[in-house]
Amino acid sequence: MKKSTHFIPLTVLFILLVGLSGSLYAQKFGDIDMQRLKETAHPTDPKASHAYIFKNCMVRYDFESRSPRMVTEYHYRIKIYTNEGLDAANVVQYLSQNKKEREGVADVKAECYNLVDGKKEKSKLSKKDIYKEEINEDVRKVSFAIPNVRPGSIIEFRYKVYSPFLYAFPRHYFQVDVPVDYSRLRVNVPDYFSMAPTATGMIALNRTQEAKQSFGASVTQFTFDASDIPGIEDDQYVLDIDDYRSSLKFELSQVDFPGRAVQNFTKDWNSICENLMDSPFFGDAINNKVRPATEFLERIESLTEEEKLLQIVDFINTHIVWNGDIGKYGTTKYKKLFETKSGNSAEINLLLINLCKKAKLEAYPILTKYRFHGLLNTGFPSLTELNYVFALVIVDGKEMFVDATSPYFKPGTLPLRAMNVEAILVKEEKGQLFTMSNTNLNYLRQAAKYTINLEEERLEGTGKAVIKDYAAVKARKKNKEEEEEDQQVLIKESEEEEDQQELGKESDEEEDDYEEEAENVYTYTETKGMENKYGNITSTFDAILYSPFDAIGNEVYIDAFVSLEFEGNPFFDKIRKYPAFFNSKHHFNHVSILEVPEGYAVKSIPDNLKMKIINDKGYFSYSINESPGKITVNCLFQIDHDMFNPNEYASLYAFFDRVLQKQNEKIVLVRE
Repeated sequence: MKKSTHFIPLTVLFILLVGLSGSLYAQKFGDIDMQRLKETAHPTDPKASHAYIFKNCMVRYDFESRSPRMVTEYHYRIKIYTNEGLDAANVVQYLSQNKKEREGVADVKAECYNLVDGKKEKSKLSKKDIYKEEINEDVRKVSFAIPNVRPGSIIEFRYKVYSPFLYAFPRHYFQVDVPVDYSRLRVNVPDYFSMAPTATGMIALNRTQEAKQSFGASVTQFTFDASDIPGIEDDQYVLDIDDYRSSLKFELSQVDFPGRAVQNFTKDWNSICENLMDSPFFGDAINNKVRPATEFLERIESLTEEEKLLQIVDFINTHIVWNGDIGKYGTTKYKKLFETKSGNSAEINLLLINLCKKAKLEAYPILTKYRFHGLLNTGFPSLTELNYVFALVIVDGKEMFVDATSPYFKPGTLPLRAMNVEAILVKEEKGQLFTMSNTNLNYLRQAAKYTINLEEERLEGTGKAVIKDYAAVKARKKNKEEEEEDQQVLIKESEEEEDQQELGKESDEEEDDYEEEAENVYTYTETKGMENKYGNITSTFDAILYSPFDAIGNEVYIDAFVSLEFEGNPFFDKIRKYPAFFNSKHHFNHVSILEVPEGYAVKSIPDNLKMKIINDKGYFSYSINESPGKITVNCLFQIDHDMFNPNEYASLYAFFDRVLQKQNEKIVLVRE
């Protein structure tokens, strides 16, 4: 048998450190430390809602069953401190399946321990409280809720997952959003398996290995553990915080069973794309005939390339609605797809590529990882990493990204879900890796003229706003949602009115016994472009603004930016060890003209300011000009890149901090 000399060494991340030994944490089920049970707050993180006393995972391979399978055993012990931590008692395990094979859960054991009258009280999970649910044809889930959990409880559970998918090694997270006192991953690597570890995060792990026997096979047992691991909470400026938590998994590249042909699991992007094109749910979905579109394709035959693409996208949007599911596999049952009028992202976008090719447009699939599932791991090519597909279409020699799952994004732009950092272009059955750029621009330009109402202590004005690109997309989506919501409200009100008439009752509304704080009010008097699918949207408006205004004695204070307002610095820490991602680029320009009321003079105005983010990734300018009877404020805020590396973060943080400092300055008028 092959020895495990092929094992790829771990990176410098796994330096042996002296730390707390796993033996200090009781591993025997139910061996609960009374001191931990009495504990009311975590020693190193008093604000933690809960913490893992230990979080262990064991992965082995069973060759004694009818067919080889991977066995993963999870064993967790968790201390609950607050009501916010109670959700830790709701355990969910998702399982993969296909038409031939499926994963399963067995040997579930879960208990809750509470301190009652100074003694440990135990509650057990009943087997009848373990639930199974089919999510879709590829996924199902097993879930259970541990009983009698409250602040102060310790819960413990373990279970095994049996998987026929030997390549689908689970990633073990040593680090989560709360403290982990101890965590261990133990893996039995059979001698005839070639496996390589991939890691994330910055926590150094202890590592040991030894030769053993498991399920009748010679294995090398690898153990990785760590202690006193701080939590990392989620962050809206990452694709997926799990990309930066310390974790480890093994990638299975090859199996060489004695007397059998070598089986390769890890391939390059070319072979992965070649297999996809051979699949009836990918390659055939692109090339097969689409009978429901036959007449449509004939109608657009004489159009220009740009007109064809716009017509194809509109045709798909008209007939098929995205159902919210993602994937990389489509369908060849196009008659059924058009009948159901609903499909997943792959069914819609592979149809898009199909129709483009039939209309004699050059079109190719692009595969990536759904943005909110984290970064695409390009260092270890894997089919399981790819779960989203959209199109590259070449129109009049120009390359355009196109995604037909949303009716609001014009060809050349993409919905956020499709945009990862890297992607794979499938061309001539070969995979070409490339870096994507986020082209979405959140653009708003607003200009208004305001008078100062001293009696009501507010600004009153009229103005005009222009929004375009990503901002216009969001506005149209919001408008559509509001229209649908209004329709539902009308239906509900009508039904309630009918019910009241039947019951002979009148509707009484309770009056509020308090006065609400005055809020800014924008009344849009005319809006143009909302009905256009992709163009700019312009609006005229009347505005009543309370928040920028304050009067004390003989002086009036007006916020420096007048109408532009930032709630605060979106970044809480001055140091960041991982990139910051924005959902789009930003361009905000607010111009405000203030009429100085009679009897008042300008006492002071803020200084002008111009500044940039490092590497020209952002720009801010503030200019204020005083002229007889009026003050003109011009405020320009730009974020010109969607990703900032850790070495750029200090500049980004300082940029926002300085903008907020400027925002807090005041225009001061004084009564003469």
